[in-house]
Amino acid sequence: MRTLPNGLPVHGATRADVRFQQGISDYFRPGVDLRPGMTVVDVGANIGLFSLEILRRCGGDARIVAIEPAPATFAHLERNLHELYPQADTRAYRCAVGDHQGETVFYHRPGTATMSSLYREPPSASEDDLDVFVEGFLREPPAEYRGIFAKWLRLLPRTPVKKVLKALFSRIDSTVVEVPCTITTLSAILHECGIDAVDFLKIDVEGAEADVLRGIGAEHWPKINELAVEVHDVDNRVKTTRELLESHGYGNIEVSQQWPFEGSNVHMVHASRAAVREPALNTAVSRSRST
Repeated sequence: MRTLPNGLPVHGATRADVRFQQGISDYFRPGVDLRPGMTVVDVGANIGLFSLEILRRCGGDARIVAIEPAPATFAHLERNLHELYPQADTRAYRCAVGDHQGETVFYHRPGTATMSSLYREPPSASEDDLDVFVEGFLREPPAEYRGIFAKWLRLLPRTPVKKVLKALFSRIDSTVVEVPCTITTLSAILHECGIDAVDFLKIDVEGAEADVLRGIGAEHWPKINELAVEVHDVDNRVKTTRELLESHGYGNIEVSQQWPFEGSNVHMVHASRAAVREPALNTAVSRSRST
């Protein structure tokens, strides 16, 4: 068990999870409407860092549907939700999400679980992308990361440090375990849960984001008020994602990149139906159903 910078002790967290936990804030752009009683769907939940942050900010009063296909990672997700917020209305699904229902193979990377994907080679796995990521990692980080990542590393000669970091990242990412799992659509999950409205949808599936979006039926798009999607810009995927969201009535769409992903193909796409407004900061807790 490790304690995150936000004070939550979680199961299954690596040192990297602890160091990059601040990155969860990338999903919460200024004006995101966080409030007690909201309904949130977390696709690609991993061990639950995003879902837990929602619950923390809402005082434990939020309805959470969290989805993660890797068995060991899912076990940590379920345990974290139930132990940290036992009274919250949470439901965890161990499955992949895509554009059809059936069986599939999930490519799990035990060394870098957050890079696991429905695709053996995620879109950010090329040599050029690794170069960009290492360059970004060696740039001066934002203030919130400066106390976490050693400054001396950025003061060393760039060429040998880059070689060492590339070798380290490649080694960590080299082990891939094929995990048979069920795949379903987001609409099927929303039907099963009886969800009439989604206040916030988060999608982080390492290259399978287009599959997830295609699995949202026409009847459910109007029910999703706000979403944040990590998009790997391969084959103009950012452009097609923006066009898809515009076609479903989202007028407020923003695309951004955060440290250390500047210059890479990894983008964050935010979209909402309502105008941006100041977030609700009421953290009053109301007791809700535990599942």
